[in-house]
Amino acid sequence: MNRFAILAATIALAAVAGLGVIAVGSRGPAAPPATPVPAATASSSPTPAPSSARREDYREVPGRLLVQHLGNALDRSELDATDGNYDKRRLYLMDPAGNTITELLPGEPASGKNHADVSPDFSKVAFSDSPAEGPSRIYEVGLDGTGLRMISTPCDCSEHAPAYSSDGRRIAFTRVTGDEAVIAVRDLATDEVTTFPETMGSWPDGSSGEWPEHASWSPDGSAIVYALLERDSGGTLTGSMLMELDLVGRTLRDLGVPRDLAAGEPRYRPDGSLILFASRSAETTLGAASGDVYTIRPDGSDLRRLTSNGDGHSQCDEGTGASWTPDGRYIVYMCNWIFLMEPDGSNKARWSSIGPDMAEDFVGYGYTVYWIPPAP
Repeated sequence: MNRFAILAATIALAAVAGLGVIAVGSRGPAAPPATPVPAATASSSPTPAPSSARREDYREVPGRLLVQHLGNALDRSELDATDGNYDKRRLYLMDPAGNTITELLPGEPASGKNHADVSPDFSKVAFSDSPAEGPSRIYEVGLDGTGLRMISTPCDCSEHAPAYSSDGRRIAFTRVTGDEAVIAVRDLATDEVTTFPETMGSWPDGSSGEWPEHASWSPDGSAIVYALLERDSGGTLTGSMLMELDLVGRTLRDLGVPRDLAAGEPRYRPDGSLILFASRSAETTLGAASGDVYTIRPDGSDLRRLTSNGDGHSQCDEGTGASWTPDGRYIVYMCNWIFLMEPDGSNKARWSSIGPDMAEDFVGYGYTVYWIPPAP
């Protein structure tokens, strides 16, 4: 069984056993944590004061969502209370209120879709599949569901977690060969691949180890930030480091995020001023552990926890699966519902006050979201 399938199977078994995992948020009885990561430390910067006039929602912000999803179909075409279909990984396009939900490329590839990214011009989506056996591959498809193509080179390796450069000409991704993994970059025009041995991590079978994952480009294309994820022999997340790779000097720098936050999904703000990330991120644990949303400056200063600090929405004060709106004005994140907040963590509110709860067995679980423009 491929290593990613082992992680997914662990989550699925826990869900079937009735532990209530994957539901990201603060409603209902808490599930036993799936990761032994200590609680987040306090922010090194002051928490913004709650607004005296809490907004109801962000319905005036135009756009749609690309939702990474597992379990029963988000569009309710599949409602299986006994199975849950936790092995299924799908992508959906959805308006904030959930009035229009469309699966992207249903059934292709048969092994599912996860670790997605949207091209800078919003015309394409890159993602990796999730096979139970054999290597994972990277694919690209038009946002309209046309033009599916594999953009991985056949090899004795797995390639996953693609991320577009800001000009859309390259993707960064993780390449796994045997027990070792590195960050690599593919030129989409020539298919030329450059690997960066400086980023190499190792996770031997039957042992603990670390792999570089969740690459994200700086806006000027000169650097890549990624998570060096630490796991035990069973695949349980135990910690991480956020690393920045200088593509010109081919040097690495540790951003200094505490290992016990188990940081993942780092993403530069479009102006390059901040790096957004989640502790115990949904893409790492498939939502099996609750986490929080943070920002840090690229020089490693001004670490801020933006959620679980007492100024959150009454319905949910945690957060994961976070990304930026393209203008950098808002952070979009998951906390049962789709929420937005400002970059300093203020003015948290649901995108739509009538949007769907995406943390229920009968409609599966949304775990990472991306803003895209409104439908034409």
